[in-house]
Amino acid sequence: MEKQVFQEAEYHFRPLENLFRFEEVAVVTSEQQCNDLARMLIVENFSVSVLAYAMQLCLFFTAPQRGGFGGSSTAVFVDAQAPNEDSSCHVIDPFEDYKISYIHDDPNKQFVGKCVYEKLYGTPFNSVALPGEIITMMRFVNDSDGEELAKLSHLLKVHNYTTYAISKSIAECNRIESPRLVISEELNWMFDPSDSFRPLDEGERYTIEIGEMGDGIAAGKSGFSDGSFIADTLPPLCIDNLTAKIVEYAEHMYKIEKATGWRINGGRKFGNYRLCMPAPYREALAKADEETTHNEGDGEVTGRILTITEILTKLCANVKKMKGSMKQHPSFKNYSNSGRLELNAEERKNEGPWQANMFVIISRKEKKAIAYSGTLGRFFGSKIQSGSFYFLNNILAEVKDENNKTDPFVRLLPAILYTKNEISLALATHGGSTRHSLSLPRTIYMLVLKQKFNVSISESAGYPLAFPSTENFDLNNIIVMKDRVPYVERLHRLYVVKDTKLNLPDELVAIESVDGSLLAAHANHLGEDYNLPAGF
Repeated sequence: MEKQVFQEAEYHFRPLENLFRFEEVAVVTSEQQCNDLARMLIVENFSVSVLAYAMQLCLFFTAPQRGGFGGSSTAVFVDAQAPNEDSSCHVIDPFEDYKISYIHDDPNKQFVGKCVYEKLYGTPFNSVALPGEIITMMRFVNDSDGEELAKLSHLLKVHNYTTYAISKSIAECNRIESPRLVISEELNWMFDPSDSFRPLDEGERYTIEIGEMGDGIAAGKSGFSDGSFIADTLPPLCIDNLTAKIVEYAEHMYKIEKATGWRINGGRKFGNYRLCMPAPYREALAKADEETTHNEGDGEVTGRILTITEILTKLCANVKKMKGSMKQHPSFKNYSNSGRLELNAEERKNEGPWQANMFVIISRKEKKAIAYSGTLGRFFGSKIQSGSFYFLNNILAEVKDENNKTDPFVRLLPAILYTKNEISLALATHGGSTRHSLSLPRTIYMLVLKQKFNVSISESAGYPLAFPSTENFDLNNIIVMKDRVPYVERLHRLYVVKDTKLNLPDELVAIESVDGSLLAAHANHLGEDYNLPAGF
């Protein structure tokens, strides 16, 4: 690549100031209330698995505008003390790991609970993707100790939350007011054809004890050892009818899909580290890194950007070829008469920033880490309609109409860098909301800056971004970010079209091991609602 490519560009970035250092364990979430809960659980010496379970529940119920039970999530787990490196990395990715089950017209072929099927049979919503969030949740439960879950149940019973029902017109307002649990008394709010936005009328409010979850958590150690879900061992989480039905979703999901626990992947070698990340990016990033050489002779910042941009471009090209998110999913067939997804445009009109639930946890004592990314509100992971079909699983929102393939930039991408006996970096971004999301480039930037240049998260979280267009995997077609806002720039004397949206999401939570301690941060470049991490 020619050196003058970035000649006209002037880059500015501000190192993060809201960094906090902890000695033994650190937790960062996208919601301050969950950090507060984590602080209490850390003091009570809960394990990483129980912390993760509690954080997922807390994010569901305190940040409903970011996501919830209706969609999916992806989590990566690393045990740096595993007997061998091939058993150190674990991934739960419902979209990749499980065939998405649907309610069908034939009762003999339906894959969900009878009560749910009867409720939806004959409606426009009798073909529904089962939510992947519950798979991740049950995996956290399965990895937790029964006594710890009982203790968690007791502690949660002291936490009360005022709740708000979110609809389109008040969602942004409630985001500012930091709303609590959004819940309804019936399951059918998720499928009400008269309500384009979930779940209830504006302004309806409820008050509920989050501790009611404890009724189900106390006996939550379920028997997954044989790969099956034993319903009697996991009473419904008694929040309301919705939660109970979702637990029934999980029961049948595990029976049909034969869940066997975390998928053991083995972290892919990535420089001097190992990388735990969902497929196909784990393989694609390592391959792209091997194919790329550092650009010598460029300025400190521009040289890094050139190197990372080349890696990112090669990564996207490799993902396109690999089995994974770009491969046509068998469940995508026959959704409409034309065989293509015809997404409801109304559900995709959202001029506000896209956000998601996410958290990262590192325990130096346990030498374990978990990174989690969830779904994004109604836009990503909510009601997406195609003809007579309704989808709740998040990734279906961005299947390309013309070829039924997903965009490589649209994935939930938590990631962990580690070595034997040490977690080096755990991070989670908001996930892919649209093809203009900054989630993928930000994730790759932070991973490569750490691995190749040993740049701390204090700088990498605010680095200027340059990334390839998803329509043309060519180094000549690069979108450059200046102060995190796209602008017109000449690269290789070619005109790069300025993006029309100025509110591209660029948010992350990250924890890094530095000098024998943990450096933790939450960065949201669209707002100032930085959350204070929890730790000990």
